[in-house]
Amino acid sequence: MGNTTRYDDDFYGWTQTSAALIRQQKWHDADWKHVAEELEALGKRDRHALESRLVTLMLHLLKRRFQPERRQQGRSWRRTILEQRRQFVNLMSDSPSLRPRASSALV
Repeated sequence: MGNTTRYDDDFYGWTQTSAALIRQQKWHDADWKHVAEELEALGKRDRHALESRLVTLMLHLLKRRFQPERRQQGRSWRRTILEQRRQFVNLMSDSPSLRPRASSALV
């Protein structure tokens, strides 16, 4: 079965077939070029999620600090801050190698 063409025609089917081939250790049948691309994409997705969470967190912390008159209008800023912190901790727990990216994400 040529798994390379499936990548372009049916991504979900490709992922399932690729996973099965790897689990069965059918190394020669796997579409390694696309497997490598998808693994890199997963890492980029996590890096972008980290950057997005940090930017959102920092924006809300700055709003909370410099707009105290609006702080009483609702608890959405506080909820957002808590949720972004929670998600940031989860990302760091799942992917500790992202830690060095955290400081450069805000530059």
